[in-house]
Amino acid sequence: MTLVKIKISFYDTDQRDLIEKHFPQDFALLEPLEDGFIKVPLEDFQTYSFFKHQTDADGYRTFLDLSKVSHNWSEYFLYFKYDPSTENLTNIYPGRIDGTNIPETLGIAGGLSVASSIHGLTQADWHNIGIKKHKDFDFRRLACINDRYINVEAKGTINEDNAKKSPAVSNHKKLILGKKSDPKFSTKYDYTQDSCLGIITVADRKNSLQSWIVDPIFDVQNIQPRKLKLIKRLNFYYSILRLISKRSYITIVLANRIKILEQVTDFESLSKIPLMNSNFDKLSLSSSFINSRASNGDKSVIGKSIIIKKNELFFIGIHINFINTIISQNTEEILELSNKSNTSIQVINCRIKNTRDLEDVLRRNNISSESTKNDDSYLNFSVNMTLIANSAGLYVARLLLK
Repeated sequence: MTLVKIKISFYDTDQRDLIEKHFPQDFALLEPLEDGFIKVPLEDFQTYSFFKHQTDADGYRTFLDLSKVSHNWSEYFLYFKYDPSTENLTNIYPGRIDGTNIPETLGIAGGLSVASSIHGLTQADWHNIGIKKHKDFDFRRLACINDRYINVEAKGTINEDNAKKSPAVSNHKKLILGKKSDPKFSTKYDYTQDSCLGIITVADRKNSLQSWIVDPIFDVQNIQPRKLKLIKRLNFYYSILRLISKRSYITIVLANRIKILEQVTDFESLSKIPLMNSNFDKLSLSSSFINSRASNGDKSVIGKSIIIKKNELFFIGIHINFINTIISQNTEEILELSNKSNTSIQVINCRIKNTRDLEDVLRRNNISSESTKNDDSYLNFSVNMTLIANSAGLYVARLLLK
C-alpha cells in the first residue's frame, strides 16, 4: 500500500468549537489528529480523482461513462506528482491554473479520502445513486455508517503555500457555511442526527497536502442510514458489473434486488437470501463467464478492457471474491467489504471487439493478438499494465498507446 500524507487542521478556533459542540463524535476522531498528519492510500486518492463524483443528465454517473471521464486521468498526472520518499503529493503544473476542474478534483479526492480514513469508509460508500424520490438529496458527497449520515462539503485549491489561508481558501469556507444564513434551511436541521464535515484540501509545490476542517450543515433525510449504505454499495458494484457484462443475468437480478430494497421497510429480512437463477438456485460464476471477460493473469480479477480515442487502453475490474459476496447478499458482509489498497505491475488479458481500427492500434504498438476459438468477432491480447486496487475493491489500469 502506498500512502499520502495529509495535514489535518481546524480552520480556526471558532470552527473547532462549533464542531466540538455540534458533532462531538467526529470531534473525538479529529482532535487527536489536530495539526498532525493522517496517511491515506494513494490508490484511493487517485480513484477518487479519476472517477470524481459529477452528475450527468440522469443525475448520477456510472463506470459506463469512461469516455467522459478518461481525461481526468491525464489531468491528474499533469498537475500532481507523488514523492514516495516524503509521501507528499504536490502540484507540478508550471503555469497558472485557470478554471475549476482541477481544484474540484483535488477537493473531492482530498475530502473523501480524509472522511473515509476517519470513518472507515470506501469509494463504494460515496457512489452516486439515482433514487428519484429524493431529488433534493446530494448523494455526491454523502455516505453512511450504521446510525447516521456522513456528509462532506468538499472543496479544493492550489496555493503557493498551503499553510496560509489564501483568498481562495477563505472563499471556500464562505461557500461551505453559506447555507447557515438561510433560515428555511437551518430550521429543518437536527444536529443530533448526523455528522457533517467541511473539508478544504490545499496543495502547493513542496508541502504535504493540507486539509482545513469547517462546520457545515445539511438537510435531514428520511431513509435509514444503514439501508442507504447498503443501497449505495450495491449500486456501486452494480455499475461495475454492468460495465463488465451489461446484459448478464447477474446484473438483471442485482438491479431487481436493489429496487426491492429501495421499496421495503424491513430490508434486513432479505439478508442472506442470495441472488438466484431461473431454477431458484443460488447464482454462481461459471468458468465460461470468467473466461470470456478481460482479467488479470490468475483471473482473480475480472473486468472489461476498452480503448478510448485510439490511444488509451483502460481496464476496469473487480475481484471475484467481491462478486461472490454480492451474490450471497449477506447484509453485514456487504457493509464490511473492504480491500487492501495496492499498486502492482500485472499482465492484463484484454478482450475487445474486433475492428480494423483495433487491429491498426495493436499493430502500431507491436501487440500480438488472436481471435477467440470459433469466434473471430473479438481479439484477445495481453499487456503489462500498472493495476491500481483501491479499498472498495475497484481495479483500474490505463496504458497510453502510440
